[in-house]
Amino acid sequence: MHAIAAQAGAALALAVALLAGCYPSLDWREVTSKEGRFSVLLPGRPAQESRTLSAIPGSPLMHLWSAKAADMVFGVGYVDLQVRDAQTLAALRDALARNIQGKIVSERAVGASGIAGTEFVAEGSIGEAPAVLRARLLVSGDRVYQIAAVGSARAVAAEELATFFDSFSVSSR
Repeated sequence: MHAIAAQAGAALALAVALLAGCYPSLDWREVTSKEGRFSVLLPGRPAQESRTLSAIPGSPLMHLWSAKAADMVFGVGYVDLQVRDAQTLAALRDALARNIQGKIVSERAVGASGIAGTEFVAEGSIGEAPAVLRARLLVSGDRVYQIAAVGSARAVAAEELATFFDSFSVSSR
């Protein structure tokens, strides 16, 4: 009798685990910015803000949308720049990494939505807690898009990060 109950309990646990894998753990919502000319999935209701980038020549205004979920912050933003050379992109990359007192540990060229840029990972900390920043900087005309996720290295599954990064698309006006 106990063996049957144990088997039934194990079967139930397996079924729950399988069903949990069928549903995403984050509450993905499409965010579209007409003025930013992009759409992306964020895991929750986004906050919106604008801030001056004093580390960039001309102190341009960055427009940001972000949502927090699973001990991570997911964010998308754009900035219109007069100069979009390698130095400017490096300054944007380094400014993001400084937010976590981070060091760039990997970087590669990428393309998304028909535009090119760079993808990088930085490791650092937020307060005393170790943190990882995964980000893309994509250039479209005079606009640079920033797509980033920051938090604990194990806070979100790779599939969830792929959902976020792969959902980003640029519209044509």
